[in-house]
Amino acid sequence: MYNSINDIKQALKANNDVLTLKLGVLVKTSPSKLIRATPGNVRTVCSELEHEEIGFFCNETNPDQNTLVRVYKLNSAVAEIIEAVLYPSRANDDVIRYASLLEKVREMLCS
Repeated sequence: MYNSINDIKQALKANNDVLTLKLGVLVKTSPSKLIRATPGNVRTVCSELEHEEIGFFCNETNPDQNTLVRVYKLNSAVAEIIEAVLYPSRANDDVIRYASLLEKVREMLCS
């Protein structure tokens, strides 16, 4: 399904800049064509993805090939929300409040 970083970029574009994928998929589609999701390989993939303006989040300390990760386009609206949740700060609290407010406005307009 995903054979390259470009395939992942296209999927992100088609899915409003966010996807959930298995870590093994990211590792295998990395430019360095790594085979397994080892801690060293995950760091390499993270660095390579940042160069492609792609971020990802994994909430497991010892991930493997089947670990689900959130993949998102860096510097996008969805990245702002994801990063606001991941990195607590007063400014990021405001981002989350704003996103919540937009949802309430959408509900009012659609009802």
